[in-house]
Parts: sequence; C-alpha cells; structure tokens
Amino acid sequence: MRSNREGRGPRETPGLLHLEEFLERLFQWFANNRRDLPWRAEYSPYRVFVAEVMLAQTQVPRVVPYYCRFLERFPDVFALASALREEVLLAWEGLGY
Repeated sequence: MRSNREGRGPRETPGLLHLEEFLERLFQWFANNRRDLPWRAEYSPYRVFVAEVMLAQTQVPRVVPYYCRFLERFPDVFALASALREEVLLAWEGLGY
C-alpha cells in the first residue's frame, strides 16, 4: 500500500495482492504441485545440506538417485566425517554439469 498524492493516507494499489492472499495462493499451489522428493520424506539438517549442495550443481532428476545412494553410504554426518576422501569423491562422481 502507498499514500495517495492528496495525503489522505494509504490506498490500494491495483493488481497487488495482500500478503495473506498471496501466501494462501502460494501454499495452495505447492499443495497441488509439490513433487515427492526423498529429501522431503525425513527432515534432518544433514540431509537438507546434502540435498542443497547436490542441487546447487545438478538438476533434480539426476540428483535423486545420487542422493539416495549417497545417504545409504553416508547416512549421517559421522559416517561422512569418518569416510576416506576418495570414498566420498567416488560417491559424488558424476554430479554436476
């Protein structure tokens, strides 16, 4: 909302949605269009981090199988931290453009 020129206070701006209406539409769109992705099945900061890093360099359809295999091999940050660098790089190999 913005003030009109006469200084009579705020007025509606044509074409702009109220925040509540925008959020309602956004959440409804997501409910109707969300994809079933493995990183949404079980929330953990580690899994979100792995997904975000993979998705930063690769398209979603290619990430899904890598993500699943990577988490089978390195299910938590402790498994990843104790792995040899070569193991991690081998599991990551093929991701990216």
